[in-house]
Amino acid sequence: IILDITPFYAESGGQIADIGILEINKNYILQIFDVQKNGKEIIHFCNKKNDMTKIKKTDLEVHAKIDQDRRNSIKLNHTSTHLLHSSLKQIIGDHVQQAGSLVSDEKLRFDLTHYEKINKSQIKEVEDSVNNVIRSNISLNTTLQSFDSAKENGALALFGEKYGDEVRVVDIPGFSKELCGGTHVKKTGDIGAFKIISESSLSTGVRRIEAITGSQYMNFIDEKINLLSQLKNVLNCSDAEVFEKVNSMISDNKELETQLKSYQKDSNQKISEELLSKVNLDKDFNIIIDRIDDVSDLRQLGDSFKQKVHKKGILVVGSIINQKPNIMASVTDDLLDDIDAISIVKYAGKIINGGGGGKPGLAIAGGKDKSKLSESLKEVEKFIKQKVDHG
Repeated sequence: IILDITPFYAESGGQIADIGILEINKNYILQIFDVQKNGKEIIHFCNKKNDMTKIKKTDLEVHAKIDQDRRNSIKLNHTSTHLLHSSLKQIIGDHVQQAGSLVSDEKLRFDLTHYEKINKSQIKEVEDSVNNVIRSNISLNTTLQSFDSAKENGALALFGEKYGDEVRVVDIPGFSKELCGGTHVKKTGDIGAFKIISESSLSTGVRRIEAITGSQYMNFIDEKINLLSQLKNVLNCSDAEVFEKVNSMISDNKELETQLKSYQKDSNQKISEELLSKVNLDKDFNIIIDRIDDVSDLRQLGDSFKQKVHKKGILVVGSIINQKPNIMASVTDDLLDDIDAISIVKYAGKIINGGGGGKPGLAIAGGKDKSKLSESLKEVEKFIKQKVDHG
């Protein structure tokens, strides 16, 4: 069913109407999800909510309803998009071109041609520029002109857009003049405030800016104040002391981490020395299977073992690390044709409800059932003795 609601467009002041719903014969609801102008026609794209097979093209009573709150929010973001575009050209450079945009009731998104990251000082300068125009409360002028006349008068036409012979010019005197068929505020002061919330790279030579206005800006401020309040409560300090407190905590944490690493290194060295004291280089074969629950680096133990034992040696160590069972196997190179570390940890890993891998000479398994760690080590010993002749 094609409905001619162009008169509704005219009543909206020559702007594409952001309608909430169309109500047909008081029984059928069409939800509008997009509105586009095609020449002189205004096309409303709808999602039907009811079975409309019984509707006839005659005797239709159509009521178009605008979602006023949503429309007003879109107005703020649309006019702000024009202000942002002009500010970027003034501050970043004339090379800036619009490469895409989104105007919704929640935010505005603006893609622009620019090859470098827009730094914080430039972002602040752009924000200040837009907000200065907002505070100036400038009245917008919207006129219908011929395309050639609008261009002669300095109106900005977007590259890639198709325009008819007659165009609508949205003029913010002294600051911005663009061809646009969208909905806008009457005065810049209606926007309230403008805030850029993100700047990122979209592709090579294209940056993306997202910004908020009006009530969304106030929600943004409230969230930041609430976050600051929570930090103050946790840190037990004033607003001015938050940064110093957090900085101090980070510094203290780094110092503690350094001390912990030093302790772990010393502890691991001591464990390694005690473990390697069990090695008897006079023996033809060294198989060491042990459980050590306070080790911090199983891999280091395996490396240390192979540095001391160059042939016919196997080390298997089980440990509980962060409440999880772990098993490390280290095998000298001369034994790899008969057995390797990967096969050992995979066998052991199944018993502790896990699995593992690594290199043939050194591998590690992790599991979920720490109660099975001791059993796993016993079974691994049997597994190894079946594979190699240890004298």
